[in-house]
Amino acid sequence: MARLSFLLAVASAALSKAAFLIDGPSQLVACEDATYNWTGGAAPYDIHLGRTVIADERVLRTSKETTWLVNYPAGALLNIRIDSGSAGSPNYAYAGSMVVQAGTDTSCIPPENANITIVSDPSQIEFTTIPTRLQACESSTFSWTGGTAPYTLMFLALNSAGMFSEYTVRTAHTYNWEVNFPVGSTVYLNIAGSDYLTTSAPSYSKTYYVYNGTTDSCVPSANVNASISEPPPTPVVVANSRSVTLSTTATATGLFTGNRSTVSSSLSGGAIAGIIVGILVLLLIYLIYFLMNRRQKRAEKARGDVVGMQKLEGGSAGGSLEKVVPEGGVQSSASAVRSGLVPDLKMKGRAV
Repeated sequence: MARLSFLLAVASAALSKAAFLIDGPSQLVACEDATYNWTGGAAPYDIHLGRTVIADERVLRTSKETTWLVNYPAGALLNIRIDSGSAGSPNYAYAGSMVVQAGTDTSCIPPENANITIVSDPSQIEFTTIPTRLQACESSTFSWTGGTAPYTLMFLALNSAGMFSEYTVRTAHTYNWEVNFPVGSTVYLNIAGSDYLTTSAPSYSKTYYVYNGTTDSCVPSANVNASISEPPPTPVVVANSRSVTLSTTATATGLFTGNRSTVSSSLSGGAIAGIIVGILVLLLIYLIYFLMNRRQKRAEKARGDVVGMQKLEGGSAGGSLEKVVPEGGVQSSASAVRSGLVPDLKMKGRAV
């Protein structure tokens, strides 16, 4: 069993992974470098850079860092998303939607990016306040400008297929969310105005990890029972990293409808693939344990047979077969063996 425990420990370490999170700059400036670092996932990483709905550029990386020259004009609403090469869930994370600020240079901006829709259009949504971290059952404030009310806010867990909380904010531009996801969830906010199907695009917060709070009483049973396997993220240190003071006093003044958290019965393709890989690894471990255990039993049986033969040989050398008896039988004499009334147990290799 000790050998099996060791194999299981090795398998668990191999399957575990850090939470897939991105740390980026506090702002984007036209024609200046923006550096992004991340934890978790597996190479290669597919980095999507550009407008919120359509990523205009893609970069492949095998390391967990990239530096991008912001080749968009001031006012452009951009989003950074990184996809992991891992088949497990989650396989992507957001750095958050951000508006490009004016710099001292515009020479890096290609013609195809020069005339894109900018955030001065009131239909575009820009975050103005975001929390630095999320803790279970504690309030976190998200504020924004732009867009057309009512707003749909959807908090989605990336490492638990189908787990989300959806709210409608009728007039306000801020929402104070009581984090009703369990510890270990990786979650982001998707916010869209009422016109997002026609003129505007949704905006995304960065992906967060849910840490321990003072209680978990607010987490509904459906979320408590969800499969969460993400360990805390490894801290990332990067120049100009995002640091936004969390407001604990701001509250939403609008009306809210819809407050649902559910776990879907269907899993994503990545989650299914991860489950299959885990099952195969466990089956392989069990097969190795079974073969090793059977081999050990065969070795013990072989040693027992040798000892039995040695006992038989010792008995015949002394001129008596009184210790050589059948199972459940009686002791026999050498004459009984010779007469054929009792089997010759020495020949059968059986001994007591």
